[in-house]
Amino acid sequence: MRTSFLKYVWVFVAVLGLLPACEDLEDTYSDYTGDGPVQYLTKIYDLQGEPKWLSVLLTWELKLDPGRTAILVEWTDDSTTYSQVIDKDARDFMITGLKNYEYACSVKAIEQKDGEVIGKSIGDPVYVRPFTYASEELTLFSQVVRKAYQVAGKKLFVLFEPWADNLISFQVGYFEKGNATEKFWTVEKVNNLPDGKVYAMIGENVDFTKPINVYRKGRIASIDNMELELQPVPLYFETPMFDAAFAAEVRSRLDLIGEIKQSDINDVEVLDIDYDQLSLVDVLHFPNLKELHLGRNRLLAAGTENVVKSVLTNQEESVAALEVIAGELGVKIYHYGNHYFNTVPDFFTAKNQVAELPEFSLLNTVGWDITVNPMDAMGYNSGLANLLQESDAYWSPQASEILRKHIIEIDMKESKRILGFKVGQAMTPPADVQTPDVLDIEFETGSGAWESAAFSRSVTVGTGKGETTIIYLDKSHSVKTAQKIRVTVADKFHKKGYNASYAYVDFYTVVLSSFMVIEGN
Repeated sequence: MRTSFLKYVWVFVAVLGLLPACEDLEDTYSDYTGDGPVQYLTKIYDLQGEPKWLSVLLTWELKLDPGRTAILVEWTDDSTTYSQVIDKDARDFMITGLKNYEYACSVKAIEQKDGEVIGKSIGDPVYVRPFTYASEELTLFSQVVRKAYQVAGKKLFVLFEPWADNLISFQVGYFEKGNATEKFWTVEKVNNLPDGKVYAMIGENVDFTKPINVYRKGRIASIDNMELELQPVPLYFETPMFDAAFAAEVRSRLDLIGEIKQSDINDVEVLDIDYDQLSLVDVLHFPNLKELHLGRNRLLAAGTENVVKSVLTNQEESVAALEVIAGELGVKIYHYGNHYFNTVPDFFTAKNQVAELPEFSLLNTVGWDITVNPMDAMGYNSGLANLLQESDAYWSPQASEILRKHIIEIDMKESKRILGFKVGQAMTPPADVQTPDVLDIEFETGSGAWESAAFSRSVTVGTGKGETTIIYLDKSHSVKTAQKIRVTVADKFHKKGYNASYAYVDFYTVVLSSFMVIEGN
């Protein structure tokens, strides 16, 4: 009996001790919830956000909750939170009027009383960026016109991309001089190109001081195949845009570094292009061109003309551009060898001419020293001395598993006046050995340092069998004085084979016939 009584006493004391603690917890909770504890409703389930055009579609799932009187939709950008109260049984909502921003979107069940929210559910937001003109799908959409040129300050020459399946229509808007009304050039799709061609000549007296725009209408698959008038693409003409291979030749001919500006080429009257090109359409950038020579500096060995040819990838657009400069600008076009064209156009001034070696004198190499690093392995003779004489002989280092740069130094024993260099490729090189296409050429200065001999340290040379390349020090054919010359030649892939450890590896080497020095007056 006494034991039972003590048991109940202890229980009563414990309950009394808990009462103040519960009261304190309730007070603390109230401090953080304003007028009292928030009544949380059943949360919104499976909230999803789908990007739409300048909008976001939110969808969700609902559970039965008698306390829910409405649904609160909120979305937040970088500065503001927006909200909308909708029907309690709604399962989707379209947020409209959005910008290019990743919005935090949330949907909550709420209980309202006298217009005040007295309860709401909890839930995590979803982050969605709507489709806008800045969306990748639109910025990557075909611009239709990939290049544009002024012709004689009067006409517009454009190159087209292939007509994409999602491009519904396009037109080029421009103004004629003396006419304030915008004109529109438009054609139909033929063989996946505008009017079946990769190019077009537009206008008669185009005013290039006014905007020229490409207007496009497209079908955007990721936006429910929505048909959309895309933002206009303005065409600019201030800075000429060159294909990489064409730009490389222009820089080497005009002694330019970096970006080629219009002011660099405005006064060019004679232009030589010699090596492989993607296109020749960039000749349209030269407003005062008088002569264009194609392949004049590829001095080929007799009998190799049908084998050694500079390649032109995009012939249709190139022929169109060349016909424009011949017809509109009066440019004379001279063609050499069998370079570039399967069929040489009849409007050329001359075609299939034989490139001629210019007149000059070579320095006598007797008594000169020539060395190379890495040196020949013991018992192997690469024929290094052959570089200082013109013959059928050549220099070819021993094949190696390592891709090397061969540094050749020539000591002429005394200072010489130098106009340039005559480089000869091997006529009968060893089997599977490639000729170099680039040489680095330097002079030793008085201080023992090395500097570029020509305007550019790296110089392109023709790679045909027996081909000769003449390298001048600059476009003005200036003369420099030097005693020592350094030529760097990189290995080329030779063949695969087994090394001394019976591993199947790549081997590298190179072959060069001669490197002669042209005497300066």
